[in-house]
Amino acid sequence: MILTGMTPLIAAISATAIFAALAARQLRQKGRRGKPPQRHSARFDTFQQKSKEQRQLDLLDLQLEAVTRQHVTFSKARVMGRGEYSLFRAALNITRQSLPSGSYPYYVFPQVSLGQIIRTHAPLNWQSEQAHRAINSKRCDLLIADRGGNPIAVLEYQGAGHNIGGTAAQRDAIKRIAVERAGIRYVEIREATTEAEMHQTIRDLLAQQICDAPDERVSWRDVIAPTGGGGRRNHAGGAREVGQLHVAARPNRPMPNA
Repeated sequence: MILTGMTPLIAAISATAIFAALAARQLRQKGRRGKPPQRHSARFDTFQQKSKEQRQLDLLDLQLEAVTRQHVTFSKARVMGRGEYSLFRAALNITRQSLPSGSYPYYVFPQVSLGQIIRTHAPLNWQSEQAHRAINSKRCDLLIADRGGNPIAVLEYQGAGHNIGGTAAQRDAIKRIAVERAGIRYVEIREATTEAEMHQTIRDLLAQQICDAPDERVSWRDVIAPTGGGGRRNHAGGAREVGQLHVAARPNRPMPNA
């Protein structure tokens, strides 16, 4: 009799407890969704108060920091793999374009992503990934590569429309640092440069490349052959001025801590 009388009371207490628990859970979830944690709220408010231009500058500063870290190293990579080269060669054959030969046997590729030709390495994975993200979406105007597909020079045209949003200096610095640290020459061509000066500068650049690294004049056959490959050398050097063009030799040097 007592057990039968207590059953509705126990059920009511249990239902009340469950309802209270659910209500408390909903309040906690609502609080998490409606207000960021205290440790992030100040940073979030500051970010929201900045203009679009200032947020872009902040992002470029972070990218510059990522590519100048001392413990991050950069290396160059072939612009195409074996399968891609097979397709590339088929397209050249159909369009009746010959492979590079003569005094300057080099390929010229427009608008190449720096993330395609530069690899990053660091003891800490996040530093390597951050450095690669900083350059992955950035493109060079022209890439010169040898017959093995190895990048040897990046050419950047500094025209009137180059300084979009007033951030050209920061964007160029990120490109130049990553390219040079990967052992690739970096060339800036100013808008006022004449065609004759462009020709002479490119000739000087390629002639210097041949003098510095005659063993790097390999064929794409070495890339697709089963036993292809071969060692590569790094040649350090400073920068030199050619007319109105700034030609940076391949320093491949570490950077100070950012």
